[in-house]
Amino acid sequence: GRTTPGKVITKAQGGQSAHNFGLAVDMVPVKNNDLWWDAPKDLWKEAADIAKDMGLVPGFYFRSIFDAPHFEDSNWKTQQALWKAGKLIVA
Repeated sequence: GRTTPGKVITKAQGGQSAHNFGLAVDMVPVKNNDLWWDAPKDLWKEAADIAKDMGLVPGFYFRSIFDAPHFEDSNWKTQQALWKAGKLIVA
């Protein structure tokens, strides 16, 4: 949606997301072999709580936006700081 026609699905610019550093994923439940984007909120919360117990940061609990499919490494901003300092190359 930024460089080709289509919907822009993120407000994050390059280097502003854990995804840019390979330290985040977006996951969605599957029901009957289809992506279940409108899964009940309690199912999203269950996934978020499991991820949280594993040391990940779930977007379900973000204060700025509700991003239930998003899960990120809790230390990704360390990598971002290295990148900003020119000490990390992100390909």
